[in-house]
Amino acid sequence: MEELTLDSMRKHIDRLCEVREGSTVSWLAYMELYTKKERELYRALSTTQVSKNLVRFHLYIPTKELPLVIQPKINLPPLILNIVENNKMPPSKFDTNVMLEVPQAIVNTYGVPSYSEINPAPFYIVTFGFFIGVMFGDVGHMLMAIPLLIHFKANL
Repeated sequence: MEELTLDSMRKHIDRLCEVREGSTVSWLAYMELYTKKERELYRALSTTQVSKNLVRFHLYIPTKELPLVIQPKINLPPLILNIVENNKMPPSKFDTNVMLEVPQAIVNTYGVPSYSEINPAPFYIVTFGFFIGVMFGDVGHMLMAIPLLIHFKANL
């Protein structure tokens, strides 16, 4: 059985990220995936309690994703799953696709909504184009007004 260390987890991540040979994935996409996995690795490791024979994680797992944890496709030591019901509010989790990932990240920068609140990212996506249009409209008006102001400056 492989010892659960940071080095072994890095090797495992490297095995998971072997997409370079014969793949159409760009180097940038590969590095993005790698950094996301590294960030999640360090976040997960910061919540662990390690003893001689046991590694304990405290985390929230959505019910629909529980089978992914219970039956992993990799060789790991046996899993002891202890589901604890508590009165704490679970963290917000918004399922996003590639198109919605960036707007959701921008919204999360200014504060992640609470568990039962509406996700403001759709409102941001809809209004973003309008506000950009308003800003560039003002720039366009300014560019049209500058020649007129220069032309009529002598009369002012």
